[in-house]
Amino acid sequence: MRQEYSQEHGQSMILIVLGLAVLMAFMALAVDGGNVYAQRRQVQNAVDAAAYAGGQRLAQPNSGCSVGQICRATNGQVLTAIQNAAVRNGVAANTIKATYVMRQSNGVEVHDNEFIGGGGLGTGAVAPVTLDGLPVVGVYVTADKEFNSFFAGIVGITTMTVGAPSTGYGAPAPNPPNTPPPVTSNGTCCSDNLFPVTLPQTTFPDENNDGIRDVHFEQNDPGYNYQIWDRDGEEGPGNFGYLMWRDQNSSTPTLIANMADPSRSGIWYVGDDVSGSTGVSNASGVRQQWIDHIGKYIIIPIYDTASGTGNNLTYNIVGFARFKVTGYCRYNNYNGECDVTLNNNSDPYVQGKFQNWSTSLCEGSCPNYGIVTTTNHPPLTQTRSLIGVVKINQLEPAGETNLAKTPVDVIHVLDISGSMNSKFGKPSTVKLSAAKQALINFNNVLSPTLNGTDGDRVGLATFPLVSSMKSYKRPCGGNDTSKAIGQKRLDLTDNIASVNSKINSLSANGITPIAGGLLVGRGMVTDPSFHDPSHVPVIILASDGLANVVLDGRYTGFDGMSYNPKPCNAQADQDAIYQANQAKADNDGDGKPDAIVFTIAIGTDFNPVTLQAIASAPTETHFYQATDAASMASIYNQISTVIESETCLVNQREIFAPNVTVRVRNTDTGTTLTTTATSTGYFQFNNIDPGTYEFQSISITLNNLTYDIFTDGVGGPVLADPPTIEIGSGTGTYEKNLSLKTDDFVCTGTQ
Repeated sequence: MRQEYSQEHGQSMILIVLGLAVLMAFMALAVDGGNVYAQRRQVQNAVDAAAYAGGQRLAQPNSGCSVGQICRATNGQVLTAIQNAAVRNGVAANTIKATYVMRQSNGVEVHDNEFIGGGGLGTGAVAPVTLDGLPVVGVYVTADKEFNSFFAGIVGITTMTVGAPSTGYGAPAPNPPNTPPPVTSNGTCCSDNLFPVTLPQTTFPDENNDGIRDVHFEQNDPGYNYQIWDRDGEEGPGNFGYLMWRDQNSSTPTLIANMADPSRSGIWYVGDDVSGSTGVSNASGVRQQWIDHIGKYIIIPIYDTASGTGNNLTYNIVGFARFKVTGYCRYNNYNGECDVTLNNNSDPYVQGKFQNWSTSLCEGSCPNYGIVTTTNHPPLTQTRSLIGVVKINQLEPAGETNLAKTPVDVIHVLDISGSMNSKFGKPSTVKLSAAKQALINFNNVLSPTLNGTDGDRVGLATFPLVSSMKSYKRPCGGNDTSKAIGQKRLDLTDNIASVNSKINSLSANGITPIAGGLLVGRGMVTDPSFHDPSHVPVIILASDGLANVVLDGRYTGFDGMSYNPKPCNAQADQDAIYQANQAKADNDGDGKPDAIVFTIAIGTDFNPVTLQAIASAPTETHFYQATDAASMASIYNQISTVIESETCLVNQREIFAPNVTVRVRNTDTGTTLTTTATSTGYFQFNNIDPGTYEFQSISITLNNLTYDIFTDGVGGPVLADPPTIEIGSGTGTYEKNLSLKTDDFVCTGTQ
């Protein structure tokens, strides 16, 4: 018995040893498998960067060229640029293989079989314009990387090799007209529609000391603002960062025209030198242009070096950045933040939130100041792609939900456009007359001396304020020379009688800039010179709801006399919703929305979806419809009761929808495609067939709220039908961005 036991024990040990060996082999492969993925990702980054660098060098002529000359780079210069980029991204130069890309007559791109730097493409020869009778249109790169394994040597695998082709290719672009040198088949990053101001790349410092410039995106860091222009911060000797375009002279009227119409910039390329505009900085027209651009998006050239002084100052462009202008400011005396209500500043600055590095207008990619991965041109095997970003209007209960008996600061934003002269209801009453009486009654129930001292305050803003401007083309047809914005009537005050007197004096005329009215009201209710942070900030917008003016005051041409929405008028609604989203967000970081927004639709012929989207969540308690004078008076009475004991504060903000599943259906063939978006909501479908694609349901749950309702813009009205996009038969990239909202939110007061 003792001998038999010993034999069984020995057999078991053999099995255990063999099992451990197999287990360790699997573990080794698992560990090294993860390393393989990481190494391949590095190689992929390297070849993408190298393809971009090679395409860029191919696009750049050698120095000393003038108009009429073609000074192409040599094959050696192109190859050196490719290898240098690969080395900077961790791949050895001797593993790089690069070929030129040619375009066939049918538009399909193919790459050459001969490597750059060898055979007929020797390093000393000029880079070819054509190969095999086909035009050279870019650079394609592949690479291998060998590395030591961690544990796989246990099973005899001491080294591993990964390889990758560039996901796209660095491609050419047309040369701008009348500018040296006219390179016929080259290209690099370029952009147009530029705003005439520039920023140094040092605006984006390496905050982590990892060799990469760090950027605060609005979506990831919504409270972060960059100074995108500063009166006290000279960008170069004798210059404040303003630019002038080709064949222009430095003057204030030219600068104002360039600010008002970015299309005047023409096309500019990375590597170009752009001239500074001297002698202009704080003229009233320049200041007004900045103010008019608040809430709008601008593309700004980024530079690395400035050369010369005065009229000879130039900036070398290294990229293009897209910002949303958020304020024409000076530092206030309270907390050092932007005071956007004081426009006549001696030492102003402009702030903005970073959106993205601009996508190249040309086929070459723009640098992004991170690890240089590029999209360049679509892969050689790709014919059509569909890309986009999914965003949501996230709702978050604020930290404080019971505000009973708390003083309020109320800004009335009242529509006094021409349509407010019309009558409504039974008995028939002029809309403005009913609104004026309702506002006065509302004000009279406020408590300006609550608790004996600190009490409610009220202010008044109206729209439109009409003035003249340079002639412009209206989106819905025709031309115009007038602009309409919001107007501050009275700042927050406890002098109720003065506000009521101002309300009584109002008359109606003009068009309907709801966005402009909200912009003014938002600035007033958050103005630290008048708003007490211990008070509840409230905006009450009363309008018959047919916005027809975009934020900068330009009339769309939609008459607004009847509710018949037109695509040409969509921007007016979107601008208004954006201003409301800003008011309902927590921009000051105190955990509560900057304002609670109530909306009142006056009459029966209005745009309900816009006014509902403007109102705070939940909409059921912040959106009202006044069908006659009596119901309007009742609504203001209800609001006065609600705001005295508001039980639900909700922050609303725009964020990316991370890792959502995106499905599209080709309605022509019935084919359904599915992909998963990135952590920043970016999705891409490659090699898709032509046809009409309908987006199927998209759903994401965050903090127990499911966002699955398609909207027209972030925080905008619900779409009646699912979004669609038409994919043509030609090669190219098609883009469709999506927005979602939730209807799950229920305010309980303690949520």
